[in-house]
Amino acid sequence: EAHWRARALESAREAEAAEVWADCDVARLREERDAYATALRETEHLWAEELELNRDASAAIAEHVDGLLDGRDTHSGQLAVALTAASYEYAARTEVSRAEADELRTRAQRFEAGQAAERQSAESRQQSLAAQLESVSKLLAQSQADHREL
Repeated sequence: EAHWRARALESAREAEAAEVWADCDVARLREERDAYATALRETEHLWAEELELNRDASAAIAEHVDGLLDGRDTHSGQLAVALTAASYEYAARTEVSRAEADELRTRAQRFEAGQAAERQSAESRQQSLAAQLESVSKLLAQSQADHREL
């Protein structure tokens, strides 16, 4: 019976020690749960702040994009007007350039015709002078022959 009492006391001590350990584990688990809950609340708070910042940034970006789109529309209109004006100016300059080119072509044709006429006239004069030179050469040769005979 003393043996069983000693064992019962030992079992009671072990149970008491296990209860102390269980209480420690419960306290530790409560601390961990509280720390986790605190971290979760802090994380939720940070996410909420970040979400608000993202909403503000998104609103600012949307406003900026709207401004850019308005600017694009304005610039597109201005560009269309500028392109139309440039197109008309190009057409006018092209017409002037064509007229100038036609005038230059006409002048060049007249000049070439004048050059051809002058060239033909010069060739005619050259042929005439060559014939005269030949005639004079013959007369000179005849004259020299006559002079020798004398």
